[in-house]
Amino acid sequence: MPISPMLPILDALAEHDQELLRLDRAIEAARSKPGAARTAAATAEASLSAVRARLEANRTATRGLEKQIAEHRARKATAVRALEQGLGNPDAAGRQIATADAAIDDAETKQLELMEDADQIARALAAAERALAESTAAVPTVTAAAAAELVTLRAAREATATHRASAAASLPAEVREKYDLMRARRGTSVSRIESGICRACRMAVAPQQEVEIASGLVHTCRGCGRWLVPVLPKG
Repeated sequence: MPISPMLPILDALAEHDQELLRLDRAIEAARSKPGAARTAAATAEASLSAVRARLEANRTATRGLEKQIAEHRARKATAVRALEQGLGNPDAAGRQIATADAAIDDAETKQLELMEDADQIARALAAAERALAESTAAVPTVTAAAAAELVTLRAAREATATHRASAAASLPAEVREKYDLMRARRGTSVSRIESGICRACRMAVAPQQEVEIASGLVHTCRGCGRWLVPVLPKG
């Protein structure tokens, strides 16, 4: 049926629907931003707690090694005094000194490793503290920006919905119902023709059919059933 005004209306309606879909996604993304910012702050706080736990474990291990070294040095001093005073078994005292020296060397090596680890932890601690401060400070900023963005997006959506309603109202009721039913089933009701092919399903459009569509006839795609719309001039 040659109803040439219908093609640009269907085309405009499809564009409005795509814009509404985009705006709905943008609105949902904006709504999620404050929560994401709070999650980032909570993650940064957990990371800082983990670094602090590492630091405390390092300090505990260091204190333990210091105690061990002191004990080994005390045993060595006892054995040295025994040798100097000629008390007890000299061989046993010598073995005790050697054992103490080996234990002290091992503990001091571990102590150096803990010191190196403590330096790394200190750097990680500073980084974690900065990350927490930054993420915490970002929460109110992101929340305010998201609120402003939502105002703009919702206003744009309301305007687009109004334009869509106006376009839909200019279609015959049966066409509008078919359009909405097809959109509910397929996501879109209209597909452009590009180089003789339906953009939605890539089905070739018959040359005669394409000529008729260009002249104002309404046709549906043989592949996906959507209304076919040529590239229409704007304005």
